[in-house]
Amino acid sequence: MAKSKNSDKAVGKIKVKQIGSVIGCTDRQRATVRGLGLRRMHHTVERLDTPEIRGMVNAVPHLAAIVIEQGGAARQPPKPPAPLRPSAPGSAASVEKGKENQRGSR
Repeated sequence: MAKSKNSDKAVGKIKVKQIGSVIGCTDRQRATVRGLGLRRMHHTVERLDTPEIRGMVNAVPHLAAIVIEQGGAARQPPKPPAPLRPSAPGSAASVEKGKENQRGSR
């Protein structure tokens, strides 16, 4: 029986997570996600770290991502901070602004 190429090398494992929905995707993209073993949103599977698996993930970066693990806890890249919202009318900040505008108009 022939040996496989990867039998002599130590192959690590990676976790792949589905981050996007396959609704509206092409059949080819859907087949790639299913080939990775992902079934639904936020589903995570562990796969061998091979160029083939990494290529499949790179083929659908909007649907699947590799989860980075540090210190035993799974971690994804940090989210950007939320945009600042303007103060609502009637809030303390807008009332102070209004008082300043009234003083300046006299």
